[in-house]
Order: sequence, then structure tokens, then C-alpha cells
Amino acid sequence: MLEKFRKKIKNKTIITSVILFFAVIMLVFSIVYSGKNTNMESVRGFFTGMILVFIFYILRNIQALRSEEKLKKLYAKLNDERIKYIGKKTSETTLIIILIILSFMSIVFATFNIDFSLRESLLVIIGAIYLIYIISYICYSKKY
Repeated sequence: MLEKFRKKIKNKTIITSVILFFAVIMLVFSIVYSGKNTNMESVRGFFTGMILVFIFYILRNIQALRSEEKLKKLYAKLNDERIKYIGKKTSETTLIIILIILSFMSIVFATFNIDFSLRESLLVIIGAIYLIYIISYICYSKKY
């Protein structure tokens, strides 16, 4: 059981490392080729945040692969039924709320002829998704 989990963590670490590599390349390109484009600041911030999160997960997985005790703790953490249930409920709630908000926003924007750029719209949507997910997760963590 633990060997299968070890292999799974190893594969996830490899995949995350590949994604990290491409994120670093994209960050470098955004720095080198941005010129005087101030819109690239948000792109750089996004890739910097993504890189930091991936480094955190890669280091956590490497530590777990090196220590049997840490691997057991990670297995227990990732396979906890309560955590899985909370994640499932949170995802369902987030999806429903986001669909309602997007439907409402599309009606309001069409009615009042509000024009946002695609980048601004996507940033607002992504921010809303994260915020709703975090709030839902906290609420379900207290409930269950």
C-alpha cells in the first residue's frame, strides 16, 4: 500500500517539476520580452506565485519520499475521508456559486454595455473562484 503511494508521489513530483520548468521559462520570457508593457506585471506575479507553490509541493514530496515517517503522515493526510468529503462539498458549492455569478454578470454586462478587457475579466473570475473556494472550505471544515 505504501509502495504504491510512494510511486504515486514520485510521479506527481516529476510532473510538477516539468510544469515548474515551463513556468520558469514563461517567467523568464515575460521578463525578457515584456519591454515597456505594464500589463505583464500581473503575468509575472502569476508565474512567480505558481513557481513558489510548486517548489513548496516538490520539497514536501521529496521530504516524504526520503522519510518513511513523513510518507506515512502524508498518506494519512491525503487519504483522510473527512478532508476528501470537505473538498468535494467545497468544489460543488464553488461551482454552483461561480455559475450563478457568471450568469448574473453576463446579464448585467449585456444590459448596461459594460466593457472589460479579457484579462481583467479573467482575473476577476479567477480571484472570485479562489475566494469562494476558501470561504466554502472554511465553512465546511467547521461544519464537518
